[in-house]
Amino acid sequence: MKTIKLSSLLAFLFFALASCDQSAPEVKDSEEKEEKPSSLDGSYMVNTEKSTLKWKGSMLEVGGVSLYSHHGDIKIAKGEINAKEGRLSSGSVIVDMTTINPQDDGYKDEDGRRAEDLVGHLSSDDFFNVEEHPTARLNITGMADGKVSGKMTIRGNEKDIAIEEVEMKESEDGMMHAKGKFSFDRQEFGAKFKIPAQDKVLSDRVRMEFEIYAEKSN
Repeated sequence: MKTIKLSSLLAFLFFALASCDQSAPEVKDSEEKEEKPSSLDGSYMVNTEKSTLKWKGSMLEVGGVSLYSHHGDIKIAKGEINAKEGRLSSGSVIVDMTTINPQDDGYKDEDGRRAEDLVGHLSSDDFFNVEEHPTARLNITGMADGKVSGKMTIRGNEKDIAIEEVEMKESEDGMMHAKGKFSFDRQEFGAKFKIPAQDKVLSDRVRMEFEIYAEKSN
């Protein structure tokens, strides 16, 4: 009796699975990969309140691992971005260097270290010389294969830069939403200690992460 019941149960499961397989619609690879074309086109003004720009600097970094690091954010002063057929075509973003804001836990008053001390050091001539160069600029020259090309100016020094793996889409409220990561070599822009021995313990790479929201210009 048990054998008969088990056989009946197996037969039921077999036909049930077969029915599911027959009714399940076949999904083609082309349909899975199909994406809605972007409607981004024209000029967009950066929303400086909603957009974010984060930075990270490391000390004694080897193979992506560092002794310690500092991170924080900095404000975008203004910006205009132009898009064509869903890709960035040109534009300019101005960064307010007077708004350097550390956010890590590397400072405690009882240790005699404060976040203001780091801001003062980064703002000095050893790094970004904010008094003489209160802004930095990124000029966008084009976009291809998810990579944005442009020129960045820091401390009055202009260098070519490539921002890879940029994600870009139109948000539900019609704004341009772009995000990504990039890094730059501070040495190329003259941001370095006057004493070489002190400068060598710092990583040359400054890592940046951005999330930009921009509104269509009328």
